[in-house]
Amino acid sequence: MTEYHNTTQSVSTRSSISKLALGYAAKGIPVFPLKGKEPLTPHGFKDASSDPARVTAMFNAAPNATGIGIPTGSFTRLAVVDKDGDSEEARRIWESLPRTLEVGTGRGAHGYYRVPEGVEVRGRKLARDVDLKADGGYVVAAGSLHPSGIRYEFSNRLEIAELPAHLPEPEMSERTDKRLSLRNDNSTPFEDDGGPIYEGVRNRTLFFMALALKDGGASRASALQTLLTQNEARCKPSLDEAEIVRIVNSAFRYPVRGNRTPPEVVEALDHLKRRWWGGAWRGVGGKTERDVVRTLIQFAERYGHLIEPGVRVTISIRDLALASGCGRKTIERVVKRLRLSGWLRGDNGHRKGTDSGAFVLLARQGDDTHSIASSAACSSVVTLSRLPEITPCFRWRGFLGKGKAGALYALEVFGEQTLGELAERLGFSRPRDLRRLYLDPLSEMGLIEDRGGIYALVSQEAYEKRVEDIRTTRYGGGPRKVRSKDATGHPVTYVVEVPPKSEVEREAAERVKYQGERERYRARYHANLEMAA
Repeated sequence: MTEYHNTTQSVSTRSSISKLALGYAAKGIPVFPLKGKEPLTPHGFKDASSDPARVTAMFNAAPNATGIGIPTGSFTRLAVVDKDGDSEEARRIWESLPRTLEVGTGRGAHGYYRVPEGVEVRGRKLARDVDLKADGGYVVAAGSLHPSGIRYEFSNRLEIAELPAHLPEPEMSERTDKRLSLRNDNSTPFEDDGGPIYEGVRNRTLFFMALALKDGGASRASALQTLLTQNEARCKPSLDEAEIVRIVNSAFRYPVRGNRTPPEVVEALDHLKRRWWGGAWRGVGGKTERDVVRTLIQFAERYGHLIEPGVRVTISIRDLALASGCGRKTIERVVKRLRLSGWLRGDNGHRKGTDSGAFVLLARQGDDTHSIASSAACSSVVTLSRLPEITPCFRWRGFLGKGKAGALYALEVFGEQTLGELAERLGFSRPRDLRRLYLDPLSEMGLIEDRGGIYALVSQEAYEKRVEDIRTTRYGGGPRKVRSKDATGHPVTYVVEVPPKSEVEREAAERVKYQGERERYRARYHANLEMAA
């Protein structure tokens, strides 16, 4: 593995890409074909091989390959530090690392490091423009061609250095560095970046923090105290105490779960994620369905368990609505459509009392509700089993809406792309329509940038700030007709002036409304039990 640089050669044709891949394989390096940064194999980097026959077959089956992928982590005992910018912090980290084999990427560089035997390394963000590629990831090999025309080239011929001891796990300071440890004696840690929590992500971040505390054995009172402290110290601005109480109560309704998703659930959800990307999600209603399925899959990653038809996950209609950026009545309509299309089915067989209901994400073919065999063709095209994590589910009537969010999802997960690639991924037959309807408005909002025909998100810090601004800017409002009944019971209609609200304010108002609905429902349920007794 110290001779990677010997395999570099000019790549201008399909045969030369294949020859270059075989050169890596001859050095014992598993490889797989890429187009840009996207895998062209059914299971992504998991299909990588150093067997010459398999490598030849993979690249013959991918005539449009423009590059070569190399898995990182335990697959190859390699970790790669990816510097994708030139911020002061990025330069500081890069210059502090030992010199090693380096590949230039046009906008930055890859530094290859050898992982010692017995050491496990998880991929993570080291700084704003610096990532550590390790288990579950891959990098583009030297000799590959970027969609912008830039070629990945070796910058030096140094031998691969051993991974510095502090990189496998974050270094801990007195407060925290990259892992915020919220522990009792036997609790599991909640991991985040330890920094400020801004409007737009406060509820979600604190909710998963509460889940982690509950799973680790913390009491409700202890979790509440921890969240109150975190809210005061990190939320910008902090939430009301009543809202923190609602978040903790909501988290403690769900069953305890360990901090690792069972491998059989991971495998089933990987299929669902690829199918999620493979679907066209056309029409106005389809975009909401897309967000609802995204929310269910992401929640199932932590709280799902495998049953015969697929992955079962418990979540209330109201919580699903809040997380998906839509109303409760909308969710009820969308769920019916998703059942008909074979995405899910209801499962309330084990429901007791006032517990939340459950859904089954149909991950296996031959289910009695709907066979998903017809989706196999489209889902096999998409090999990257990741869903967006930074981009939230926007509300339909906001400044962005759910339609344009699809372009942000694709750019966040798959990286920069040409107009044609984005149009194909989002189901636009005419790329110019995509540019006019989605990309130009997103560029004007400061969320994406056009780099000479290559579209990409702005820097992560700027992107998160713009998302926060959009989610907290008020819109709508004005006169509204309200229908109610007077003291005698007769219907009356009158006009009220509704103030404009931001997406964040609308979500908070719905959360309060839903909490009241739950409390009234529980009160009726227990009253009926008493009457029956």
